[in-house]
Amino acid sequence: MLINISEILSNIMVRYNLIERKDLEIYNYGWYQLLILIINIGIIFILGIITKEIISLIIYLTMFSFLRSYAGGYHALTARRCFAINVFSYIFVILIIKYTSVDAYLFWILLCFSSVIIIGLSPVASCNKPLDLIEIKKYRKMTIIIWLIESSILLFLRYLQFNKTAMCILMAQLTVSLALILGKIAEGRSKNI
Repeated sequence: MLINISEILSNIMVRYNLIERKDLEIYNYGWYQLLILIINIGIIFILGIITKEIISLIIYLTMFSFLRSYAGGYHALTARRCFAINVFSYIFVILIIKYTSVDAYLFWILLCFSSVIIIGLSPVASCNKPLDLIEIKKYRKMTIIIWLIESSILLFLRYLQFNKTAMCILMAQLTVSLALILGKIAEGRSKNI
């Protein structure tokens, strides 16, 4: 359905001479990605409204997106699977943020775990986005910078007793850690095939 809508929008652009027919495939892909993004954001807002945790989800998603864009990690093979994983992740994260509290001991364990994984594994390329040596160095440096900024904010918020907001950032780092681990596993499997 989204592919059909993407094609309709691109064909309208061709009809009105906004793009050339030779660029149709590129615009189909662009419209498709934009529609998926709009649906994802819509679901986040719906989940946020239902759970009354919209600010928490926005904080989580912002921190996750910044870190994930450079750290890399697992990428689903299909858009449908990616969508399902994202929705499951949002629901899981919001339930943890809303209904759990993490004592200081567990907080430090989770922070150390995610930090070791992020620093030790990033960046993890995917078959859709391979990285050359220059990109690996650049993405690794950016990942560490973003991780340092996020971790500093996280620790400062924890110190100020804004535990729920700190938990949003910690969950973003844990989710990126999981994506990195799964990405490394997938990378290993693809090399063995």
